[in-house]
Amino acid sequence: MNFFDNFNKPHIIGAHRGLSALYPENTLNAFKAAKNNADFIEFDVTFTKDNQIVVIHDDTIDRTTNGKGEVCKFTLKELKNFTIYPDEKIPTLKETLELCKEMNMPVNIELKKVFKNEPVFLEKVLKSIKKFEFENKVLISSFEHKYLRFFKQNNISTAALFEKPFSMEYLKTLNIDSIHISKKLVTKKFLEKLKKYRVLVYTMNSKNEANKLFSMGVYGIFSDYGYLVETTGLEPVTPTLPA
Repeated sequence: MNFFDNFNKPHIIGAHRGLSALYPENTLNAFKAAKNNADFIEFDVTFTKDNQIVVIHDDTIDRTTNGKGEVCKFTLKELKNFTIYPDEKIPTLKETLELCKEMNMPVNIELKKVFKNEPVFLEKVLKSIKKFEFENKVLISSFEHKYLRFFKQNNISTAALFEKPFSMEYLKTLNIDSIHISKKLVTKKFLEKLKKYRVLVYTMNSKNEANKLFSMGVYGIFSDYGYLVETTGLEPVTPTLPA
């Protein structure tokens, strides 16, 4: 079974770092809020000093917590001493998967680049996925495309992330299930080249632009609002999509 077999609909919407428009990003409350408000939850994972996997986007804790420093310089116990405003803690991958299993929510795990113990990092992510029997409900994505091969070899669905232009020749070398591109790359001409692939676009917080993407053939979007991007009157200012 492929990750995308979980969805019987023409378009899907992922909650970007949980319902992060309304709750602190990459927290358990943001993930809880995404239940019934998205088709799946996207979150980021990286490695601690003591080789534990935590859910956080940045390489440092400066922006999202009351602490300062690189994630990889702290143990898990030390990271749990910091607070994400107002009263959240940095969750572990295991805590997150346990919650998502309870909610029956598919997940997209983005692997951040780690600078040591890469094989251990990949093995531990896979082990957690198997522990919670999430093999068919998980999509592994990364800008580090070499990480994807390991998961594909273990029958896990994968997606390549792109924020800069890339060639179709390079794309053909990747054995992936979907392509996740920045909205800055979106043009009608480029999407036409990608029509044989499932294309998901990040990060869309405008209802009008989300609908435009779907009409252009995009399969899915990531939004801080989840489904609410389609109905809410809150329309953050976002760049106009190129023609």
